[in-house]
Amino acid sequence: MVGAVAGPLSSRGYSGERIRAWEGQRGLSFLQSMELKGGELLVPRTGLYYIYAQTYFRLPSVGETEGEATEDEGAELFQYIYKKMSSYTGPILLMKSSRSVCWPRGLEPGLFSLHQAGTAFLQPADRLFVTVSNASTMEMDGRASYFGAFLVD
Repeated sequence: MVGAVAGPLSSRGYSGERIRAWEGQRGLSFLQSMELKGGELLVPRTGLYYIYAQTYFRLPSVGETEGEATEDEGAELFQYIYKKMSSYTGPILLMKSSRSVCWPRGLEPGLFSLHQAGTAFLQPADRLFVTVSNASTMEMDGRASYFGAFLVD
């Protein structure tokens, strides 16, 4: 499969490529009482948080790939949300999402998104970050790809 990244963890303890820049001002990220720094959400206080992310991919059509993809090939898209804690050496996987897609035909690119959300108990100094496969094909407009969290209780 073209673009599969679900395999082994990187030397830093996570799969995929980290997203280091999010649109935090005009997009759909909810950053009230949270700071976004270097692609990571910094947790301000202890509690149960609702965490969500969406990544939007624009895959080139078969005609644009100059013969890289054959008729039977597709792409695997992955999105992971990790938590880093000061008391633990490696990142902890909180959520994972994946989608298999076929390379688009014709002149138009294929547009695909992955969305996930869930809750996690977090403490001050915890940090959240997102990694994806195929990072070079992501659409980083703040209304297409976004990442946020808010305190539930």
